[in-house]
Amino acid sequence: MREALRLESTQRWLIDSWLTKFWQKSYDAVMKHPKGTVEEAIVNARIRNSGTKSANCGLKFASSHEDRVEAQLAAYVDPTIGCGGKERHRSRVPHIRRALVLYAQFR
Repeated sequence: MREALRLESTQRWLIDSWLTKFWQKSYDAVMKHPKGTVEEAIVNARIRNSGTKSANCGLKFASSHEDRVEAQLAAYVDPTIGCGGKERHRSRVPHIRRALVLYAQFR
């Protein structure tokens, strides 16, 4: 596996696959909302990577909140919201936030 990841063709395939399966779907769904942002799409794509149902539900849950990014993260970790959130997802939230910080640096 490690050898394969060193090949440019494999790297290109991984990136193209992730962009197609997760990023584009999240970006399109988020941008349908008048207040949709790239930051929200980043969060939704990461959640979609864990589960499409959770990402779609989190997006719907967030549509009625002022801070849509935080609402999606809450739906991702809180099982009482009804979006398939799991407490174990809480450990992933800092990694998701790191992507937002990185985006903000290069925006």
